Amino acid sequence: MVPSLRALPPTVVNGNQQQITANLDLRNAHAEQYFISTTHEQDQAAYYYPFQIK
Repeated sequence: MVPSLRALPPTVVNGNQQQITANLDLRNAHAEQYFISTTHEQDQAAYYYPFQIK
């Protein structure tokens, strides 16, 4: 099962950095490498951030 988040949590902006806080239910996720994908409102480009569940 691939975990996913389909929501727009509040964003905190600090200079050039943006931070979101979201709860992910990963109880059913398998131990492996995943990527979190985000898009930006202005250019709709996808940005991928790797993470690993051990």
